[in-house]
Amino acid sequence: MHYSRTVHRPSRPLISWVNLMTGLSALFLLVACSAAPADSPNATAPSAEAPATGAPSNGSEAPTDGQGLTVKFAEVAPIIEQRCTACHANAPSITRFGRPAGGVLFETPEQIQAKADRIKARAVDTQSMPTGNLTEITDAERELLGRWIAQGASID
Repeated sequence: MHYSRTVHRPSRPLISWVNLMTGLSALFLLVACSAAPADSPNATAPSAEAPATGAPSNGSEAPTDGQGLTVKFAEVAPIIEQRCTACHANAPSITRFGRPAGGVLFETPEQIQAKADRIKARAVDTQSMPTGNLTEITDAERELLGRWIAQGASID
């Protein structure tokens, strides 16, 4: 009598499911952020009560681009280090997206400055980075990065 051992293998590799779930998470995050009501703290449209000059209407609001305090590189460097280099480094702690993810490195001030427009597009505007917000970047950190970039992304 001949016995054969049948090995059950899933029809799709696990990595495909992980990629699918990561992509769906990013999509849901993008949709949720873009569908924010106009009076929510994540809304990008100015409220009717805001002065036309762009100046804060009360002391609790952050200064607008070009006004108020200048954001120094020393303020954004720890954000990049904590929230971005987990994937975007020569020896990343998160390796599932490649080494470094997308071939993008954020290990020197010059590398960060060179990708300022990409950082703005991905981390500030669309909030699609970090993927699935794996490193839990906050809205305040995104706003600070956006202000630094709007002010010229100086590394001095």
